[in-house]
Amino acid sequence: MKVFQFIVIISIFLFYVISCSSSAVRYTSEEIKQFPPEVQQRIIRGEISTGMTPQQVRYAWSAPRGVQSLQGKDKKYIEQWTYSYLGACPIELTFQDGKLQSIILSDSGRTSEIRYTQEEIKGYPENIQNHIKNGQLITGMTPHQVRNSWGSPEGVSSSKQSDGKSREEWVYASTALCKVNVIFIDGKLAGLIRAEGIGSQ
Repeated sequence: MKVFQFIVIISIFLFYVISCSSSAVRYTSEEIKQFPPEVQQRIIRGEISTGMTPQQVRYAWSAPRGVQSLQGKDKKYIEQWTYSYLGACPIELTFQDGKLQSIILSDSGRTSEIRYTQEEIKGYPENIQNHIKNGQLITGMTPHQVRNSWGSPEGVSSSKQSDGKSREEWVYASTALCKVNVIFIDGKLAGLIRAEGIGSQ
């Protein structure tokens, strides 16, 4: 009897997870046609990058799980959006002045990793150093700067795009529930893609 109850509970859980992971219609071609072509392509690929508006991020990643307004050190208000799937690999997006400013992977499993030393990052511009210290990513970072900020990826793949540019994808938080791909084009951070649900691809 206990085995039967266990099977029923697991079946209900799997049905809930699979039904929750079904993708909603994030946008229509009419809704995104006013955006620049490169932004439209990001939205179609489910990719975000700093500089995007909240509306563009919604079209690319759907609605966040949580939103809060905070006052920054410069007295300006920032808006923080949280994405997670059943508690897995929560990501925080920070908006200021209506633009995506930074992306943080709140992965508690990576807190023990010494991602950088002061000596290693001292040659970077001050704003890059600050983002690294806060565990944030911004568009234009190099692979080494991303490694300093988020630590070592769980997987790396390389390819050539049709336009001849090199493309490298770093995988973070790759689990059955969620994974995040950091995209580099010609050695610079170009965007992030997030997949959630059982068997995320």
